[in-house]
Amino acid sequence: MILTVIIAISIFQVGIYFLLDLRHKGNLKIFILMLVLLSYFFFLPPLFYPKINPNGVNCGMPILGITLAFWIFGSLMSTVSHLAYLFFQPGRERLRNLKKT
Repeated sequence: MILTVIIAISIFQVGIYFLLDLRHKGNLKIFILMLVLLSYFFFLPPLFYPKINPNGVNCGMPILGITLAFWIFGSLMSTVSHLAYLFFQPGRERLRNLKKT
């Protein structure tokens, strides 16, 4: 489930980048990356924590695993998506051809 959310957010992130390029506001891409990274570090992990059982033993290991999964895999995936989009940016070849002429 966590991996599905991370992949969906990466697809959403690239879609937002594409819309920003269509509106010629490419400078906001770093803001979107920071927003996604902040969500991976602070907002998304608590949504996946298991419910606390008041009458049983509550181990903190699932919480640690969920948090680290979002921190490591989420931040890595969003950074790779950001760099891949910047490297394979649509329309980049057209800009190179315009500069040559």
